[in-house]
Amino acid sequence: MSETQKAIATVTSAAVSVPASTQFQQAPTSHKYRVYLTPVAGRKVDEWTKLIPVSDCRQIISELDGLLIPAGTKTATRQAEILIGSYPAREMADPTIFIKGIASIFSETPKDIGQVAVDQLTRACKWLPTRSEVAMVCGDMVNARRAALRIAYDQLEEHRKRGKEKDTAVRYTDLNEKQKAEFDKTISASIKTMGAST
Repeated sequence: MSETQKAIATVTSAAVSVPASTQFQQAPTSHKYRVYLTPVAGRKVDEWTKLIPVSDCRQIISELDGLLIPAGTKTATRQAEILIGSYPAREMADPTIFIKGIASIFSETPKDIGQVAVDQLTRACKWLPTRSEVAMVCGDMVNARRAALRIAYDQLEEHRKRGKEKDTAVRYTDLNEKQKAEFDKTISASIKTMGAST
């Protein structure tokens, strides 16, 4: 096993621990329940699982869906340039194609995960990583986030099965005309209050 492969193995094993620390920094509800959202081999959501409240499950799903949005081309290109620029000059067949190849990986990856991957790779690898090595590190972190999202969906499904906690959310379309008028009045007052405070 080469030094680069050992470093990538170190980064990949570190990426598995990322969900508990870095994965949920931008998602406060997910961070609060990070212990529940970290996959553990052999553990599944069932009738014995302590459940996250329904409203928090919905919030977690919303947060994690937002955190899985891929970075744009501009961000991905910049992350690729930072990664490649962090290493001494190397002979490459075509540097432009190499940057585009690395950027294509980062463009499929959420912005925050790309940043963590660049940081971890530049700290662990003495030599410039290949496109497949970058893809492996980013993929591991994205998969951990998707696993957390899957756990949140599983928790919601278990709530449905148990029937203990009913969803208390009421849709606007389900309100009668009087309730709609009261709701509209409350929202209008809140908007006016927010406008007056700015």
